[in-house]
Amino acid sequence: MQALRAAGKGIKPMMRELGLAKETVRRFCRATSVEELLAKPREGRPSILDQFKPYLLQRWRDGHTCATRLFEEIRAQGYRGSAGIVRNYLRPFRELGSTPPRAPAPPKVRDLTSWLLRHPDSLDTNQQLKCKEVLARCPDLDAVASHVAAFAEIMCGLHGDRLHGWIAKVEADQLPDLHSFTAGLKRGTSKRYVYTYPAKKALRAVMAKVKTVCWQNSNLPLETLLHQLNRLLRGWTAYFKYGSSSATFNYLRAYTWKQVFGWLRRKHRRSGWKELRRRYTCDGWWPAAGR
Repeated sequence: MQALRAAGKGIKPMMRELGLAKETVRRFCRATSVEELLAKPREGRPSILDQFKPYLLQRWRDGHTCATRLFEEIRAQGYRGSAGIVRNYLRPFRELGSTPPRAPAPPKVRDLTSWLLRHPDSLDTNQQLKCKEVLARCPDLDAVASHVAAFAEIMCGLHGDRLHGWIAKVEADQLPDLHSFTAGLKRGTSKRYVYTYPAKKALRAVMAKVKTVCWQNSNLPLETLLHQLNRLLRGWTAYFKYGSSSATFNYLRAYTWKQVFGWLRRKHRRSGWKELRRRYTCDGWWPAAGR
């Protein structure tokens, strides 16, 4: 193919002469070495064997090195791959005569959050070491930890004069979650307050649930539908009622009203707007149990 390219032939004539696809011809023409044409495994690509690798490593360390026996054991646990995949995974251990060192388990999110929100002096040596290792691997998390520590110092030491400087430093970093927090600090009167708002992700999730409930069987009575919605929305609003949630609640209320009346329109396709309001609202606006 390189000889045809050197002879001055184009991509399309080479395609017709060799009977190959356009991308194949182009890839071979652009390659400068054989290594570029060889398939290379992608790093981080998930494998069907991933969830069984810890078990295989543990069994290998215990002295069980028969690939066929290990394949039968993990197949009994739900493995659906072939025995060749297991042999290829175990072959480097057999050639080296040892398994890779056991990787330390990453800390849980709950533990890491606890370490960041507590004073460093209250952590033991092991916790401080693990926290430093995690922060060293993630610059963004390291920046969050420094901002959290600075804010805790401001709050505990009653250093309100440092708040403006802290907000400016946070907004200079690419930390969207902290930006929403500082936006709440800027609101209010001449004093500074901390506002919490329902997350947009949580709002989208509850709206999706409301829509799912309202798009179910329209042959159900309205009382059943309202009971399901009340049970759903009561828990959600109870969780967010302690924050600045009035605007979000009003938006969710209007969305729920629209979905309920859409359900009623599908239930009574021949009934008009006035008839639905007369039959299914107690005040001409909000749906109630039908009569």
